[in-house]
Amino acid sequence: MLLGYALSYWLLVMVIQNIPVSVAYATWSRLATAGIALIGVLFLQERLDLAKVAGIAMIIVGVAVLNLHEAH
Repeated sequence: MLLGYALSYWLLVMVIQNIPVSVAYATWSRLATAGIALIGVLFLQERLDLAKVAGIAMIIVGVAVLNLHEAH
């Protein structure tokens, strides 16, 4: 687990050399949130209902808006 954290932070450092920290962190958070929700549905038999789909969609759209705003 510690190796995984170290690797992810090292990769984040590599990425923020080319793009702004806010964009990198927002994208990383979005992927982690969607990934954990997907793991819950696929491996932990959690139900995927409309509220969960809407919440994840709002996170993804929100981060996309931040990324687009940062580009301007």
